[in-house]
Amino acid sequence: MDLLVFLVSILIRSIIWRIYGMIRPFLLISLTSALVACGGGTSGGISPPDDSSAPSGYGVSLLTDPIDADNQTTVSFSLSNAEVGSTYRYTFTDAQNAQVSQNGTIDSGTQNFSEIDLSSLADGDIDLQLTLTDTSNNTGAAAQIAAVKNTQPLITTIQLSGLITFDRIFHNSNGRGLNYASTSAEPAREVTLRVVDAGNQVLLTTRTDVDGLYQVNVEADLPVRVEVLAELSEADPTLNWLVRVVDNGAGDSLYVLRGSFADTGSLDQVRNLHAGSGWNGFQYAEERAAAPFAILDSVYQINSRLRSEALSLSMPDLEIHWSPNNTDGSFYQSAGNSPYIEIAGAADIDTDEYDQHVIVHEWRHYFESMVSRGDTIGGSHSTSSMLEPRTAYSEGTGNAWSGIILDDPIYKDALGDDQDQGFQFSMESSAIVAEGWYIEKSVQEIVYDLVDTEVDGADSISMSVADLVTAWQSSEYLNQTSLTTIYSLRTALGQISPVSVASIDALMQGEDIQGTGYFGEGETNGGGLTYSLPVYHQLLTNGAAIEICSDSQADGEYNRIENRQLVRFSIAIEDSYNILMERDALNTNWDALVEVDPDFSVYRQGEEVATGASAPAASESWTGNLVVGDYVIDAYDWFNVDDDSGTGGLTCFDISVLAN
Repeated sequence: MDLLVFLVSILIRSIIWRIYGMIRPFLLISLTSALVACGGGTSGGISPPDDSSAPSGYGVSLLTDPIDADNQTTVSFSLSNAEVGSTYRYTFTDAQNAQVSQNGTIDSGTQNFSEIDLSSLADGDIDLQLTLTDTSNNTGAAAQIAAVKNTQPLITTIQLSGLITFDRIFHNSNGRGLNYASTSAEPAREVTLRVVDAGNQVLLTTRTDVDGLYQVNVEADLPVRVEVLAELSEADPTLNWLVRVVDNGAGDSLYVLRGSFADTGSLDQVRNLHAGSGWNGFQYAEERAAAPFAILDSVYQINSRLRSEALSLSMPDLEIHWSPNNTDGSFYQSAGNSPYIEIAGAADIDTDEYDQHVIVHEWRHYFESMVSRGDTIGGSHSTSSMLEPRTAYSEGTGNAWSGIILDDPIYKDALGDDQDQGFQFSMESSAIVAEGWYIEKSVQEIVYDLVDTEVDGADSISMSVADLVTAWQSSEYLNQTSLTTIYSLRTALGQISPVSVASIDALMQGEDIQGTGYFGEGETNGGGLTYSLPVYHQLLTNGAAIEICSDSQADGEYNRIENRQLVRFSIAIEDSYNILMERDALNTNWDALVEVDPDFSVYRQGEEVATGASAPAASESWTGNLVVGDYVIDAYDWFNVDDDSGTGGLTCFDISVLAN
């Protein structure tokens, strides 16, 4: 029996050593125990091999990184080259030494761990350590890996918002001059705003709202600057316009108000910008950054009124020229391919950026030139000047329009030293005694009273701005064969609103304007002058010549009453015609020693179709083809329109239109 035990022991030991590297101590211990059970005893048994080698060569990888709010409860990693049967222990530790640990048995050389909840650990660096311990209780070196935990929302953009304002300086209480003590920060409404990066690349473009506020989303942690353009646009396709204020003293460059570059960071920011007047209490000593935005705000008020009356109006782009060097006053320039408004800016001479009535008045000239009709010849004028009818109508209407839009009947214009002088007048009343179709004051009072809501004197009507614009854009008004005068407006309004005719006539008669129809027929108010009536002379084509007279003695030259005579005629058959304007001994006030220069322009529906303007002589003629239609001749002696008070005077001519 002992021999059998011995032989079995030898066999078992051989087997054990062969598979020792595979099953190691576990089986060895079991077998040794079996030997003891078989009677081998301590003295006759087999001692287990000595296992002092710890697990090695294993590593961790593919740890979730970064750990965020979405994946913090499902963290995972992988273990490779693990000793099967060994015990693992992993521990996640945050910067505050809080830990999440787990133990278990390795059942595969490569093992994945998932669905680990690390929500209890703090944001920041997270360290993972994992050790393996074999069955002999040998523990290997820790395998390590790290990740970053950030459960805060990922910030890729921030909100940038603010208020854009400019200095508005109001007038003195008497309406004359600016009162710098009454400066107010006003919102820059509906102006273009953009955000640019450090490379001056435009990141986005938007507009301020009606309160001057803006709000945009921009990239976080990026140096940017807010820029505000002196530009006013309308996004509504039925109200299309773009108005820009440019520096005509610097190549017509657009005025831009710029903030400073600053990093957007990771938190929402407020960046306000303000355009100052540049006034230091005594003079303009700094950049007059507010001027372009004050000008735009006056135009904004026009746009706002048009919108409020649901007008569909598409306007061509408009440039407004402003410069501190503008010394020629404010005016609208229609000549050429790029019409513009120029606003005076010369300190201590004439600055109009805060004269809102002036700006709105000039806009009305732009309107009549571009989307309505205006036959004015321009020139100097005042509310009391005795003007030829086109100019009186255009200037008076511009004044009234400014009062209507601004809801302020007191027209104010500052000028002079320290902008402390100027003038003002009322659309409602005036000390000026003269009234008539040739006085811009009469025109402005009529047009203003058409819209205002007050009932006074002959004013019992209250039309809308939409009514005025509709009349100014009606086909009858645009295609009238007469030139644009106060009679044109009265007739066009009567055509769109017959019920208003009596009220309009009352306003006209209240200003001693008696003529009717587009040509002012039957007008009796000639201002006490000999040659001011009729408003239009009637000439029969192929008929006898009529006498007309040009004079400059009543009220000046170029655009004054009697400087020019308007003559109407009709062509029934298209043909070649000769227009002859000549002076001879049979004419009134003949003086052979007085140099004269008869000139004329011929208009068809307001468009110039012929001119006679040669060197000074006793006669002027034009020969050419005329189509069927009605025409108006603007005839004058050049010496009465040359703005030279040393020339000119009463000269009379015969004028005729004859077929060749």
